[in-house]
Amino acid sequence: MRKSLLLFLLLVALSAGLLAGACAAVQGRRETVSYRTEPLAGDPTAADGVELTWVSTCGYHLFWHSTFPAAAPEEAETRFSYSGQKQSWIIELDEDVLELSPGLNFLDIAPDSPSAGLRALWAELSAQTSPLPGDETYTEHNGLISIKREIQLADYLTDFPLSVNRLVYTAWAADREFGTSQYDTSINAEELTRRFRAYFPIPMPEGLAMEISMTPDASGQLLSACFLTLDSSLLTLQADCVSTGEGVLFALCAGGSMAKALDGSGIPGGWGIYRLSPGGDLETVYSIPNGGRAMAFWSDGDGTLFLLTEEKGAVLLTLLDAATLTPVATQELFPAAEGAPHPQVFPQSDGSFCLLSAGDFLAVLNRRSGAWVVDFTADTSLQSSLGCPLSTPSSRLSLCYDGTRLAITGPCPSTKSEYFLAVYTADGLEYLGGYTSSLYGNHPPDSYPWGSWQDGSCRSIALEPFLPGRETAS
Repeated sequence: MRKSLLLFLLLVALSAGLLAGACAAVQGRRETVSYRTEPLAGDPTAADGVELTWVSTCGYHLFWHSTFPAAAPEEAETRFSYSGQKQSWIIELDEDVLELSPGLNFLDIAPDSPSAGLRALWAELSAQTSPLPGDETYTEHNGLISIKREIQLADYLTDFPLSVNRLVYTAWAADREFGTSQYDTSINAEELTRRFRAYFPIPMPEGLAMEISMTPDASGQLLSACFLTLDSSLLTLQADCVSTGEGVLFALCAGGSMAKALDGSGIPGGWGIYRLSPGGDLETVYSIPNGGRAMAFWSDGDGTLFLLTEEKGAVLLTLLDAATLTPVATQELFPAAEGAPHPQVFPQSDGSFCLLSAGDFLAVLNRRSGAWVVDFTADTSLQSSLGCPLSTPSSRLSLCYDGTRLAITGPCPSTKSEYFLAVYTADGLEYLGGYTSSLYGNHPPDSYPWGSWQDGSCRSIALEPFLPGRETAS
């Protein structure tokens, strides 16, 4: 008993010593994080009055919240905090969305495929299992040699084999970068996909190519074949959704260099806005005029729907009344970019303004006297050319607007900086600066006892701008 007590006291003393050492290490370095900036374009005085808040973490247990003027990061005031458990939160949702894709990644290339075209593709691949000029080969983990080969999809498929899933979200939990969702799983995705393929017969366009992977055995007998991922620069297809009390409204929005080649003439009413009822019925509720196609679709949640379209080489924004689905106003924004990805929409949480980014342009939509207006548009090509494009995941962009200046922050994937700050006005890009934290991979691996950027445990979470009198959207 006495030995056990002595052993317990020894362990307590050791634990206290380790804890004291760790606390001393943390306390000594907790506020030594520093920041620096590098002007990339424009006049730094255009950012006068802009305040930035930088949030960093190590292991999602240690946190630094630093605030500083955009032009003087050396004046940062830092607040350090510790959380024993990884911080996360749960958001209650009542959202009805559709996960839609061209469906090519889910097809089986097999001799017994239900598709005659895919059976023909299997037979063609089986007859030529040796590498052809232009093929790539690689060795599988089992030692077999696999072949990558490019095929023209229109040679084997008549229409897009759309893949659709309906998710009625009930909750979403996240830890800033990673999230898990809860949703109603009672909806039959197979039946829904069948209905979508019948309602949306979109022909496979000529010229759309995709890689397949095939694996023969040592004797040349084809063992397996599958489609690889469709290049997103060629084509993306998704359903932009707006939840209603009577099902979900959605538009089929395509991006990439082959988007214009899609033919919607076989769809009842053509390209437009569609409704999926709670019972799974489909109908066209608005048709896009003048041969246009949908680029993005969203709602302000307060009675207005926004439909972004490409018509005759221009990008148009149409506002519709959510109750009647009739157009209220249409405005041309800027030229359509060839092969542009899906536009990004960044509404502010209080509904006061919205940023739209499409190709090499942005538009600022502002709510004045209860009505939505376009305050200004701007060319973003200079910002993109300097390695700080707006075409990043929307969860990593933050913005603030005071009615004259738009401040945007986001990651700089192609520069030495972690984040950028861009300031736009009606005259265009006024200032672009890069910002870096001392946590960003420029310290010795052992300088922090709890980890480092290199091992993935220390990282920046966000850089958020603030303009006096305005809140930040992110």
